Amino acid sequence: MIRMVPDFISPEVRSDAEKKLFNDFKKYETEEKIIVLHSLGLAEHTKHIYGETDFVIVCREGILCIEVKGGVVSRSDVDGWTFTNRHGKKEKKEEGPFQQVQGNMQSLRKHILKKTERYENIHNCQYACCVLFPDCVFNSEYSGPDIIPEVLFDKRFPWDLNDLIEQSFQYWRDNLLEHHGFEGSRLSDDDIDTVVQYLRGDFQCVPVIKDMVKQIYDQLCILTEDQYDALEGAAGNPRVLISGVAGSGKTVLAMELARRFHWENQKVLYLCYNRNIADYVRNIFEKERQDIDVVTLHSFLLKACGMRFIENQGDDFYRRELPNMFMKTECSIMYDHIIIDEGQDLFAFGYLKCINRILRHGFNGGMWAIFYDPNQNLFNKPEMYEEGLDYFSSLGNLGI
Repeated sequence: MIRMVPDFISPEVRSDAEKKLFNDFKKYETEEKIIVLHSLGLAEHTKHIYGETDFVIVCREGILCIEVKGGVVSRSDVDGWTFTNRHGKKEKKEEGPFQQVQGNMQSLRKHILKKTERYENIHNCQYACCVLFPDCVFNSEYSGPDIIPEVLFDKRFPWDLNDLIEQSFQYWRDNLLEHHGFEGSRLSDDDIDTVVQYLRGDFQCVPVIKDMVKQIYDQLCILTEDQYDALEGAAGNPRVLISGVAGSGKTVLAMELARRFHWENQKVLYLCYNRNIADYVRNIFEKERQDIDVVTLHSFLLKACGMRFIENQGDDFYRRELPNMFMKTECSIMYDHIIIDEGQDLFAFGYLKCINRILRHGFNGGMWAIFYDPNQNLFNKPEMYEEGLDYFSSLGNLGI
């Protein structure tokens, strides 16, 4: 049983390698109790003012810290360690990934030791760490003494989580036994829950009622005239286009609009291109117990076609083949209202004809709201984006 904490990945996470691993871990099937904490902050770091561990796995073997380095990984006498992402952006660091993860592991151990004196198993539990290079093959022939090949997992590793855990803990148990003559204890299921509660437990700080009322009043007062007009205008019109730059609150407005139509007993679909945004919005609606479908277009089409996500499919598959396959299915799902977030990503003919099919009365006569950023057209050719925008502008009653 795998439990992710938190159970969705934040849209602010930029690392594609972390996103992929998060989803791989979440889908992993095992009978063992394993809790995976993503992006765990360390306020009391042994070397830095503040630290962060990409993943911390708490399981029966103990506590495992993981450092993830996606893209191209290199080291030289001139630049030190360099990490290059898929966009070609380079990040240089004097400290290597093994120094980072061992510093995080020792900081975490120090924190837990202070908190768990009355829990013998946890107090003396086994710690381990490892480094993941999921996008490249690492040649350890010239690696140097700061590299630990036994706990370095690159693209060649089959990415079985149980094997990853077993191999990492085996190395550190043997290391501890050889140098110190003992090994750390294992954790029970209750111990695992206790550790996670200490590391990232739920809490609620309730503000004073007087301050709460003032805060709500202040928020209402600073709601910009444009945002208020957009929300009220969108709620009162069947077809709307709303543009805004990053940080202008488009997702907040889109979610509020989806709630309003749901409360009117309409069947609402919240649609987007980005999986992280979908996970984030879905998680909030689930906590609010709002029965609103939230999906990415690609996941919707794959499910309707009876397919699962397949890695390494080219752009042509998602833009042309998958939409064509969907149009040949007997899909009967129909929505009264469709809210599209980051709509500029979906201004492509193949996508639009699929959305048109599941919207009651289609784009021309149905009810929809599209939120888009004119400065973030990253996936469509400029002429395709302009054609899509012109088409919707001719149908919408409101352009903001």
